[in-house]
Amino acid sequence: LHDALPISDYRDVEKKALAQKHVVAAAPFILYEAMLAAGRSMSGSEIKGIDPARTPEVIALGPSMVAGRIEDLTGGPLPGILVGQRLAEKLKLKLGDSVRIVSPKAILDLERGDGTPDTRAFRLAGIFYTGFDEYDGRLAYVSLREAQRFYGGKDDAVTGVELRLDDLDAAHDVAARLQAELGDDYQVFDWEKLNHNLFAALRTQKVAIVVILVVII
Repeated sequence: LHDALPISDYRDVEKKALAQKHVVAAAPFILYEAMLAAGRSMSGSEIKGIDPARTPEVIALGPSMVAGRIEDLTGGPLPGILVGQRLAEKLKLKLGDSVRIVSPKAILDLERGDGTPDTRAFRLAGIFYTGFDEYDGRLAYVSLREAQRFYGGKDDAVTGVELRLDDLDAAHDVAARLQAELGDDYQVFDWEKLNHNLFAALRTQKVAIVVILVVII
């Protein structure tokens, strides 16, 4: 669940979410678009700031890691970053390499006036593989605190709070109850609504397979 604007009272949101039946874990996150650069190679990416200690309770990141560890996001001379396998191949990255995050946000920031994009160096701490091109080719994880420092300078605000339930079939009802409790200032998405594009593609693929089988028969 998330708001259109940064959420500063996300701890209260977490408490209300965890009080709901079927919700067993909650973790804050920050999500924004940026460019990843390594050497002369660049690629558009979605940067997600996570809590290395709490987010694995919500999302099973550990089994997806093919190199490095989630814990390696913190520590070291540079802050860590995890990228998808396809993204790592595109940028020709290996563990320990330096990766730059370039945010185009400053170009639209009239207060800065110079149009110089924000840039910060990170250390490749891990590579993950989910099997979904949308994630493996675009998504990158950094620690929540580093994302807060880089994106907009917010002291302690997040984009949203993600939840894990003990029953996937209850997601729609939980989302409806939370939406009613939190009010119109927030938007609550269940897993099906959040992945609408993916399910639409799967439905299209299913129809195409049926048509092809009918033609062959």
